[in-house]
Amino acid sequence: MNRQQGLSLVELMVASLLGLILSSSILSTLYASIAANKLKVAVESIHENSSLAMHFLASDIRAIDFSGCLNTGIRGASIVSTGRVSEHLLRFGVILAETENYQNSDAISFVSALDAGFELTKSMSTVHSSVDLLAGSTVANTREVLITNCQVADLFTVSGQWNSRLYHEMPENSSANLSSVYPRGSMLYPLSVVSYKIARGVSGRAGLYRKVNARYFQELIPNVEQLRISYASKQGLDNKLLYRNSSKISNFDDVTSIHLKLLLSSPTEVLKKRSYYQNLQGQLIKAPDRRLYKSFEMTIALRNRGLGSE
Repeated sequence: MNRQQGLSLVELMVASLLGLILSSSILSTLYASIAANKLKVAVESIHENSSLAMHFLASDIRAIDFSGCLNTGIRGASIVSTGRVSEHLLRFGVILAETENYQNSDAISFVSALDAGFELTKSMSTVHSSVDLLAGSTVANTREVLITNCQVADLFTVSGQWNSRLYHEMPENSSANLSSVYPRGSMLYPLSVVSYKIARGVSGRAGLYRKVNARYFQELIPNVEQLRISYASKQGLDNKLLYRNSSKISNFDDVTSIHLKLLLSSPTEVLKKRSYYQNLQGQLIKAPDRRLYKSFEMTIALRNRGLGSE
């Protein structure tokens, strides 16, 4: 008779132990891989959000006070419009800055030329004449625009249009007459009031909010914790640029460039424990949670105020 032989109890326990060790090693590797991937995704998310935030801020801020060939800037124009742009210029000037808003962040509102300019194809015959643009040019009704021949300029609201012909009637304007008869080749630039601030979003987290010619802000970039803004104007005989916060700027018409600092966080908690990070004031502080925090900064030169990009 043949005797059947199997595993002894000791051999079975040894095999089970080896299996547990192997499974534990595999799980540890898997968990480490998942954690590393979460951290990688968090870093990529922060960099992507920072790039988008800087893109919008740079595009909008760079065109502050842009008025084409008019050396005096928008503030040198004759204002007949009664819209948001003219109201902002008359009440606050081109730039309105606020300090220590939500999350100890700065806020800013400004008049900017976000869209491309249009060329007049026909000379006006009188100051009341319509404005004729290149065929296919479209400017929305009630849009405020700057028209200039490089010597003088007017800011008016488009009260109506027919094809590429724009009108500037009342009551959208305080007067139906412009200050000058603009010749063919003059340029027209649509203007906007743009505002940025940090506010709490629907998720309960802070984000970068933006509005353009609107009544309400909309969240542009999530997980932006803080925004700090400093302004530079030429100082001294050597025209050295000195960056200061808004409370120390006496005349924003002298500002030639703006320096931005942003603090962003990861969408979720990805670290094993709360870490330390450097805030926008240069202080090393402990994070309130296990999210990843990172700061970014950029300097933006204003196109119409005598500086090249930095």
